[in-house]
Amino acid sequence: MKRIIFIGQGIFGMNGLLSILNSPIKNLFKIVGVITTASISNTNPLKTLSSLYNLPIIESDENKESIINWIKKIHPDLGIIMEYPKKIPEELIDLFKDFIINVHPSDLPRYRGGAPLEGQILNEKNLVISIHKVTKEFDQGPILLKSLPINIEGLEIETIYKIISVIAPKLILKAIESICKNTHQFLPQNNSAAIYSWAYDLDHKLKINWSDNCNQIHKIILATYKNRGAIVKFKYESDELTLKIYSCFPIQKEIQEEPGKLLFGDANYLLITCGDGIIFVNEFSDLKNNRGKNIPESFTVFFKKMIGKPITWLDITKIKEILC
Repeated sequence: MKRIIFIGQGIFGMNGLLSILNSPIKNLFKIVGVITTASISNTNPLKTLSSLYNLPIIESDENKESIINWIKKIHPDLGIIMEYPKKIPEELIDLFKDFIINVHPSDLPRYRGGAPLEGQILNEKNLVISIHKVTKEFDQGPILLKSLPINIEGLEIETIYKIISVIAPKLILKAIESICKNTHQFLPQNNSAAIYSWAYDLDHKLKINWSDNCNQIHKIILATYKNRGAIVKFKYESDELTLKIYSCFPIQKEIQEEPGKLLFGDANYLLITCGDGIIFVNEFSDLKNNRGKNIPESFTVFFKKMIGKPITWLDITKIKEILC
């Protein structure tokens, strides 16, 4: 029976651990401990689940020596990572009798790094989940399993995350079974085909250029988490307004206006011209996350200035006039 330490965080980690604990092959292994991140808030779903199952837990903000001693006492064979934001040091990897495997939401070696979903939303039609061995080189270990392609066109990043949360646990169970039965086989990654997607690169990659086509702008907004939004600035004479856009619809339409012009705006909706059409923004806020009725009146006053006429609510007939 394989002794397994589960390493992860959040809903993704919780779903993975729950699937493992209730799997039909649980007679092949035993979860002997959980490593998770320290919770910024008072809620850590993986930690809560681990406590319910009386599993030994250690948080990763403990000093390295404490974690090493904790792992040594448990004597694990296998480690399983599902959503863990930190690189595992080599001295920790060596404490596992067999190895550690990681669930990475991309078709490795493409989109290695900490922001694979954003990179694929911007550039790909399909997403593949990979399970690979953890090595000292980040996301470079040999591949154990891959999922079938998942179509992600037009999906928001949160929706993709939920889809992965359903598919990944099934894939990890398949991996565990093959390892426990010693039928697994690793294949090396092709390093020459590697693409990286890191969070620190996102600021310029997720910056909206209104001269781009509407589908590309739509992808940028899809790739931003709802708690962040795509930040855009509008200028009118000496005034400036900064917004966070969360959701939109691309409308390809031949228009005469220059890109980046506000055609319509109120506290709930915006119509903005782009390179080959119009972006219909249906969810946005100020930088303090005020939305809808809570948007400051100064915003609607600014919108009126930009479009040159007083509009205080969304008139569907006027939108039809603009779009048709």
